[in-house]
Amino acid sequence: VSREVLALLVRGAVGDGPGLELLAHLDRMDLPDPETLLADPAAAELPERGDLRQAALEAVVAAVGARPERKRWEAAW
Repeated sequence: VSREVLALLVRGAVGDGPGLELLAHLDRMDLPDPETLLADPAAAELPERGDLRQAALEAVVAAVGARPERKRWEAAW
């Protein structure tokens, strides 16, 4: 099922507000693991959508902040 069809089905079943929230949640479930990005930044594949890319990069910043080691900080750059 395409993203557009899924959006129509979900919003038709539960309404626009809850449907959009569910779709946003589903999008966030596909974000890469920040620890994987830090382990091999050269091979990192970030989402195409800007909002999801921003969320992935914010997760990397949070991961480094939770365990601030020089190697992790350098990998984040």
